[in-house]
Amino acid sequence: MSAATKIAALNARIATLQAKVAELIEKGDAGDFVAKVGDEVVYLFGRGENVQEYTGKVLGIRAPAEGEKGGTIAKIISGEGYDAEVRGVFVSKILRLASDPAPVQGHLFAADEAEPDGDDAVLEALEG
Repeated sequence: MSAATKIAALNARIATLQAKVAELIEKGDAGDFVAKVGDEVVYLFGRGENVQEYTGKVLGIRAPAEGEKGGTIAKIISGEGYDAEVRGVFVSKILRLASDPAPVQGHLFAADEAEPDGDDAVLEALEG
């Protein structure tokens, strides 16, 4: 297989993975971020068409006990004073730290970053 063919195949895989990342971000399932108590975070809250991004401070995190149904939930306070709201949010809906810049949709790698080396096992695991 020539280098040009390998590059074309890798670019096709990258495009597929970028589309999957954009889809997960759109759905709000980008939850690989691990929040800690005290973090100022950006999170999604709401259902269906009413899902919105909010910023707030993590007050506490509760993981379900063994055998208990449900996911790990963070209590997050948004706003200040009388208008402050405390919400229970699944940690998978926490997108990032508030101080981190918002991800650019459709771009997995910055222009100056190296592309993946083509390790098939890693790429297949990501695609899976």
